[in-house]
Amino acid sequence: MVDECSVCLNQTNAGQGKDRCGTCLSGTTGYSYDANKVVDACGVCPSESKYSFPNGIVDRCGVCESGPPSYTYVDNTAQCEAEKSNCSFVAPTKQIRGFEQQLLKKADLLKNRFVADVQRLLDHKCPGSIVKADDAVTAAYKAIKDKGKEVFRKGVQVCGNSCVTVSFAEDVKALTPQFRILEKEVAATAQKVQSCYRKLGVAMRPAKGGGRAAQTIAGVRQDLSKLIKDCQKTKVCPKH
Repeated sequence: MVDECSVCLNQTNAGQGKDRCGTCLSGTTGYSYDANKVVDACGVCPSESKYSFPNGIVDRCGVCESGPPSYTYVDNTAQCEAEKSNCSFVAPTKQIRGFEQQLLKKADLLKNRFVADVQRLLDHKCPGSIVKADDAVTAAYKAIKDKGKEVFRKGVQVCGNSCVTVSFAEDVKALTPQFRILEKEVAATAQKVQSCYRKLGVAMRPAKGGGRAAQTIAGVRQDLSKLIKDCQKTKVCPKH
């Protein structure tokens, strides 16, 4: 009885089959092979069209192409050592700092709505604790504020003479869980106010800066969506 590489089942390496290039282990027992003799320096197998022993297929920056065919470059920016002397670290522009302010304004709108409704509960001595909600809002707001600074104030390294598009959209989207916490607590607190006011027979007036909690949340979501789109098409140019 032998495995697919004709190795007897009671011998060392039996059942290990082929390597990733489809080559069977060979030689005397224990059937070993030198990987460097099977793949080139870019990890391409001899049976593949881009195989080039021993140096592989690299671009002018020394970056290996990757498979399977049609072999795209691992590093699409292809910035070479010769170009590194032509790099600039571009500090955040006025527009980018503006993004940070916009982001914080969205968080402020939700936080202020929450604070206003908490004050309503306290003013009318409405029952129930808001400690957990307050802690959750404080932590979420701080996370948004700190991350906003990190995202928009870190600057960008630009190489070459052309402007590059720098997207902050993914970083902004990563703050979604914190905004959802704010939304949840705003909605829950507004509901407590409504319930308490109904029991007390108190007339409900719009919260400062907006109407119903749902309208406040919807407005913030729309503004954040626009902010993300604007971040996706921002260009930063080197100062040469």
